[in-house]
Amino acid sequence: MVVGAFLRHRLADDRHYNGETWDDNLQTDQWNIMKRLELASTSVFFSFSNFSCIPAIKMRFFQTLVALPLIAGAVASPLDARATLENCTPEGKQTIDNALSQAAKMAQAGANLIRSNSDYSANLFQSFFKTNDAQSRNRVAGVLDKIATEATNGNQGVVTYYCTPEGIDCVDTHAFTMTAYGETDGTYGRIRTCPAYFTKFPAWSDSCSVLDQATSSLHEMAHTKGIFGPETYGYDAVHGLSSSAALENAESYAFFSKCKVFQGFHE
Repeated sequence: MVVGAFLRHRLADDRHYNGETWDDNLQTDQWNIMKRLELASTSVFFSFSNFSCIPAIKMRFFQTLVALPLIAGAVASPLDARATLENCTPEGKQTIDNALSQAAKMAQAGANLIRSNSDYSANLFQSFFKTNDAQSRNRVAGVLDKIATEATNGNQGVVTYYCTPEGIDCVDTHAFTMTAYGETDGTYGRIRTCPAYFTKFPAWSDSCSVLDQATSSLHEMAHTKGIFGPETYGYDAVHGLSSSAALENAESYAFFSKCKVFQGFHE
């Protein structure tokens, strides 16, 4: 039995969220999983939600943790090393491949920077994670190493990355847009992609503070490597987190790595 995390990312306008949870949006397959779990004496069900209002693009979050048996064929063999792409058109595969390739470069650059122990490394790490203790630095570097390995040259990994929603109701309104939905036990995982990922984000941007497809994919990969705490989204918002919150926040890992690539802070 493993613990999985279902993740929903939404873009929203400037209106404050009214406190609604999106439990009614759980799809039939997830509901059936939950009902099966209710019948198992060893199963545990957890849920929590966390919402953040941030400037410009706002991303809303609902996360449910469930005890979930891995389904045969749902993820790749543990002997494989890289993400497996599924149900992709040629164009979609190229888009995800490009995003994962850039995500791998960002993640490895971030890990290498941490281990350099330079003043620049200390300043950037402190800015995002509000600490510079060795244990925290080693943890972040280790997660980024795993992301870099998983995201390199798709199609042989422990994470299955779908170019399609795979049954998700991808809500896309003026109020919010669902961009991705994933499940993870910290190593194995599945990421399912909504159309908004392809249509509402640039493939890449030349600013470390702008969300793009590559940074979004790095964020999602962080969830599959054990980073699935309550979420805060956006470059400005993650800088306001405490150390303990930042170390569990996938967006912090994503923007830390991107800022290294673009020298968002100067050595």
